[in-house]
Amino acid sequence: MEISLISHNLSLVSSRNLINLFLIWNTTRFSSKKIFSTARTRKYFALYPHDESKAIIHYECNIKLSESFYPSMSILEVALRNALARELETYITAELTLGFWTSLLNRNYERILWKDLRRAFPFMPKKLRQRKVIAAYLNRFRHLRNRIDHNEPICWNVKRAEELHEDLLQVMAWINKGIPSWESKLDNFDNVCSEIKKELL
Repeated sequence: MEISLISHNLSLVSSRNLINLFLIWNTTRFSSKKIFSTARTRKYFALYPHDESKAIIHYECNIKLSESFYPSMSILEVALRNALARELETYITAELTLGFWTSLLNRNYERILWKDLRRAFPFMPKKLRQRKVIAAYLNRFRHLRNRIDHNEPICWNVKRAEELHEDLLQVMAWINKGIPSWESKLDNFDNVCSEIKKELL
């Protein structure tokens, strides 16, 4: 298979199959240096300096873990922007980013907006229903999404990834108690984490 053909078809390939495609292209002469940039893989090979195959497995696990966050991240973003827009009585939502919506919960807007925006989280316990609390959650989610979007490693600490996923579900429930159970039908995060833990033993 020629490199040009691979490049032409990359847009049709899911992240789950991307590594497999490269391996199929050249299974007998596979070299990570030919496929991945040094900057992209340096941390993986530093972790396994004498085991290239293990470094590649860890890289694959990072792709799988990143992909597994898609349902929870995307559903929370839609639920959040709709809940906040409802309280602000605005319909200009599709073009606005997660960064915009989380910025509305910064302390700069506490006096102006929080009185209205707190109603977007009707199931959040009153003792926790503070702007700084929800802002901290949302900023962590935004940081996670940015790392995923830029193909940064999120797989060094699977336990931390699991905690973030639980937090995503919790914030969904603060917006609407029914969202997490519906989201679970689409979510394969727990299974992916179990597989990754086995692969990285």
